[in-house]
Amino acid sequence: MERIGKQGDWVQVHKVILTAAERAPQVPADTKRVPLELRVKGFLTRDAELGETVTIRTATGREITASCWKSTRSPAIHSVLPSLSCSQSGRNCALLRCWN
Repeated sequence: MERIGKQGDWVQVHKVILTAAERAPQVPADTKRVPLELRVKGFLTRDAELGETVTIRTATGREITASCWKSTRSPAIHSVLPSLSCSQSGRNCALLRCWN
């Protein structure tokens, strides 16, 4: 397999949520012919190879396990905004957290 990234690299993962046969009967015919797929970008939690099942951490902190699909350019917000916070009733709340 081709090595695509090291821990902390920004990548996109791919996962089939429903196969074409598992799609709901009420969806349009052209939609029903293809699988329902998920593609998510995030940071690798360990070194990975293309096609390997990996776990990523998204910019919002979700961890997703899926097949490593491709490496992508680092998000602009990651280098510009390490965190964004707001004040709500005198309390600070984190709206976005990015990892190095």
